[in-house]
Parts: sequence; C-alpha cells; structure tokens
Amino acid sequence: MKRKVKRKKTDTESEGQNACIIRIGGGCNQKCSYCSYDRSKELSLEDIYDIVVNSTERFVMLECQGEPLISPMFVDIIHTIRRAGAVRIGLVTNGRMLAYERVALLLAELKLDIVLITINHILPEVHDKVTGVKGSFEQTVKGLKNFIAVRHKGSTFVYIRFVPIKENRGFLLSILDFAIKSGVNGVVIDSLQNASNYDAGAELRDSSKKDLIISRRRLEEKFKAGLSQSFSDAGSLPIRFHEEEKAISMVLRTGCKNACNFCTTRIVQEERNVGWPLDKVDFFFKDISFAGQKGFETLRIVAIEPLEHPDIIKLVSFASRSGFSQIEVWTSARALKDRKFTGDIKKAGLTSVDVPLMGGSATIHDEVTGSRGAFEETIIGLENARSSGLNRKIHFILTVQNLNDMDGMIETGKVLGIHPPSSVLIPSASSQNLRQVKSFLPSYTSVVRELKKLSKEKAEILVEMGLGNNIPPCIFYKEKAFFNLVQQKSKIRINGYLKEGNLSQPGAKMKVRVKCVFSGRCKMSDACPGIHAMYGQIYGMGEFLPFE
Repeated sequence: MKRKVKRKKTDTESEGQNACIIRIGGGCNQKCSYCSYDRSKELSLEDIYDIVVNSTERFVMLECQGEPLISPMFVDIIHTIRRAGAVRIGLVTNGRMLAYERVALLLAELKLDIVLITINHILPEVHDKVTGVKGSFEQTVKGLKNFIAVRHKGSTFVYIRFVPIKENRGFLLSILDFAIKSGVNGVVIDSLQNASNYDAGAELRDSSKKDLIISRRRLEEKFKAGLSQSFSDAGSLPIRFHEEEKAISMVLRTGCKNACNFCTTRIVQEERNVGWPLDKVDFFFKDISFAGQKGFETLRIVAIEPLEHPDIIKLVSFASRSGFSQIEVWTSARALKDRKFTGDIKKAGLTSVDVPLMGGSATIHDEVTGSRGAFEETIIGLENARSSGLNRKIHFILTVQNLNDMDGMIETGKVLGIHPPSSVLIPSASSQNLRQVKSFLPSYTSVVRELKKLSKEKAEILVEMGLGNNIPPCIFYKEKAFFNLVQQKSKIRINGYLKEGNLSQPGAKMKVRVKCVFSGRCKMSDACPGIHAMYGQIYGMGEFLPFE
C-alpha cells in the first residue's frame, strides 16, 4: 500500500532540513483553538511503515493531529519508523504526559533527535484557555522540566514551540525569556500556515510579522551561547542583527536590470511566473529606529538590486537620521551612472557600495549578467561613486563563464583602484533543474586548477577572501595547492547538514550546504564548508578525498 506523504520544510535543528511529516492521529488530551484534528483518522503501524519506506526523506517528524505521547502504540511507532529506515526522528508534543517521570524517562531512553514542546503563553490562565484544559500549563511546564533533566544532552535537542495567535499577541518576548531560563536548545516560532486550523487564525499572519522580527532580534541577542532559533515563516524576517559588530543586514526586495544566470530570485520568479517583489520601505522603519537607539552603527542593504527601489533614498535617509553612520548597499552600481542620483543618495547618508564584478571585460561580465551594456554602466557607476566620495568595494562571483578570467577581474579591480576584492564566492544552486545549475556552477577541481595558473600572490588573495570557505579542503590537498593556507587562514565552518539529494523547494533553502557522502569517516569533516546543494548530482563524488 502506498500512501501520499505530506512533506514540508522544517527549521528545527538544521535550517533547510527536509522532513517526512507524519500525523498519527488518534486521541488528544487538549482542544487547542488553532488545531482541528480528526480523531477517526488514526494511522496503523503498517501505515506508518509504508509512509517512511516510500518517502525519500530519512528525517521523520511526528507532528500535530493528536498527541503522540498518549498513543498506546507510541514506543512501537518509534521502533517501526527506525525499522523502516529513518535516520533521525523528531516529535511535537504538548508535553503534559512528560509530567509523569516514567514517561519522561521512557522518551529519553528512545533517544529521539528533536523534541518540540508547545507552550502558548506564559500566563497559566491564557495557556489553559487556548488548550481548553484547566491545569494544562502547570503540567506542560513540569513535563518540560522533567524531560530537560533526563534527556541525553549530546543527542536530543529540546525546543519550545510557539504558535502566534490572537490570545498571545504581544507576549513573544516573554516566551523567549521563559525559554532562556528553562535551558532549552532554542525556540521554534511556527507560522500559522503550519498550524492545522487555518481558519482559526489566518488573519494573524500579517499582523504578527513585526512581533516576529522583534523576537528574532531578541533571540539573536540572547541565544548566542550555543543556543539556536528557528522560524517557519522566514519570509517575514528580513532583518538580521549582528550584535558583535553593531551591524544589521536587511533584505530589500525589488527589481533588477541584470539577469544573472545564477540569480535565485530571478529563477524562482520565472518558475512561478510572477513578477519581481517590491517591499515597502516603511515596513523596516520600526526596527531600524530600534537598532539605532541601541547603538547599532552599520546598516547593510542587500539582496536583488536595492538602488533600483523607488524609495531607496527615503530608506537611506531614515537610517541616517536614526543614527547609522555606515550605510552600505550591495549593488550592480548601474543606477550610479546617473550622477545626480549618486549625489542625492550620498547626501541622504549612503557611505559605501559593494559591487559584483563578473568579468574583467564587457564580453564576459555581460554574458554572466545576461545584459548587454551592464559592464560599461557598472564601471561608470563605480567612477561616479569614487568622485562623489563613496567607499567602494568589489566582490567576485565565479561561474563556468568567468572562471578562466580571474586574473582579468583582479586587474580590472586594480585599474579601478579597488583591490583586493571584499569577497570571492561560488554561486549556490537556485533551481532543481540540473542542466540550469550546471550551466553556471563550476566544479571545485576546475576552480582550484584555474587558481594554480595565477601568480602565487593573486591566488592566495582569492583563497583568503573566500574560496577557502567555498571549497572542501580535500580538493586543495588533492590538487597540491594552497592546502596549508586553507588550514591556517580560511574561516572554514559547517554551514548546514543535509543528506545528499534534491531539495524540494527552490530559493533560499537551496543555499544551505550539504555534507558529502564521505563526511562520516573524514577526519576533517568538522573543518569542511560542505558542498553546494545538488553538486553531487551534477559532478558526482569522485573529486572528494576523505582524510582518514
């Protein structure tokens, strides 16, 4: 028997992790206002086995539609899921059964990877009203404490799950404070699109966005000591706060004259047959003002092409008045060919631009950007930026088309008086179309071999400015090139953990790195940046040499 499997993205422990969602149904010991489950739809062990076996995902999440811990088959369900081939298992629970120490011990012994415990409010009477059960808050909190005390700390991650609804609007920060004191690994703020009863709270999604952004800031301020955070509705969270350097980065969605072959937004918009998104700048004002009051000094405006937004000067001016002394825009600089516009935005408060250079000549740059005349306008824009007093940076994005022109890009930067580049990147997969991704994503070996053709000084600059963080160290070792430099100076880090294979959603999630098939026996696995999503499907795994 084959059963249709419902899958969704889950950002519990590793952002971008695919999961097979199983809602076992059956009974529940609560009647939450935002949930609408059907008691009559209870899966058998055979059903569950079939779902896992027929799923392409090896991470299984038991979620909603009943309370799994009251099922008399719960232990058998876990064993069945493992027998069917699951590598990781997660659980969403209201936590009340964990108030019984024997149940908490039993769950700990099962050694699940992730446990999410739902708390709707820090006020007992409001939580109980939402769940429809008096005394449920007290039981849930006791269950959380019991499980925290007995869970296996290296292997089981515990999160508080919070669903924003009408009854708890405005209390997100209190939930975060509660979470910090409770000793959990993090918080999952579950958007209402993932709640079962869409009709009960769908109108709250837009009105909750500002609260969610405030919560993200609070999480990033408070959860720096090894704790993590997660949001199911990442599209509602366009501002990231970097406490250490007193900087914030914001994504401003708008159109773009370029049509770069690797551009995530362009590909997604075309696949969905929709126009370019356009954010309202007023949406960001509250958070920019808050950050300015807290002493943040640097604002980076990133994403598509911020300088083409009709209200970019208004946004920059507001940020400057809010106390930001450094305002940087990532831009193609084509808009800066207009001297008046360049002067106006400099006067508004812009201090710096960081510009991608796709080639050392118009032929190559225009081929990558998909726009004739782009190189000339970019160069004019950079010259206007110089004459107006703006600080200028350039970064390189290496593709199949410009890989053999790295020397040309460096020399062009020198002619412009901008050297070294601020960063050197290899673009991520932006689509599930393998042919499309292969058209721009170069193999790691080909990049290192082109590096070896450069002078030692130029090659080392490119490695230090980013390629050491983009390419697994075993490639440098195998090619006998720059391996010691990669070890010494590159800020190598793991960007994510996914199984090798297709991702089910294009866009930002495609940018999460994956581990190669040798990571389990490679001694340098923890020092590897991983590989691009879909890389193995395009180039295979023959390049990689595990350190044993």
